Amino acid sequence: MEISDQTNKIVRARFYQSLGKDPLARISIDFVATVIFIVVLFIVAIRPTFVTINKIQNSIDTLNTFNSSLLT
Repeated sequence: MEISDQTNKIVRARFYQSLGKDPLARISIDFVATVIFIVVLFIVAIRPTFVTINKIQNSIDTLNTFNSSLLT
């Protein structure tokens, strides 16, 4: 059991070393990191918009209430 565990560790170490040397692997890691970064930026940029929309919706509801009370 110990020999197979050590062999697995060696195989994993070689795999990760080869990832560092393989340009396609580095490009794909960079691509995934870039996509995640863009998604995070998009979410951060959209959140204030939703907050603003909710505030405007609340003011419209308040104004509608005032208008209906004035009409009756």
